[in-house]
Amino acid sequence: MTTNADDYRGEDSPFLTVEEVARHLKVSKMKVYRMTHSGALPAIRLGRLYRIRHDDFTSYVCTAEYKP
Repeated sequence: MTTNADDYRGEDSPFLTVEEVARHLKVSKMKVYRMTHSGALPAIRLGRLYRIRHDDFTSYVCTAEYKP
């Protein structure tokens, strides 16, 4: 029996990819990487991949401030 990484990605997944976060925020993937490296957006690193917990993303969005 083989498993595919895509089997673990679905609507009910507790994690988001950098690309998914970038798409939700309408920013570049590089911006999301910078946010994770600065600590503004918590992320889990798995080898070369970064994953953001859905709850951490929701908290980030809810506490974000607009600074003109």
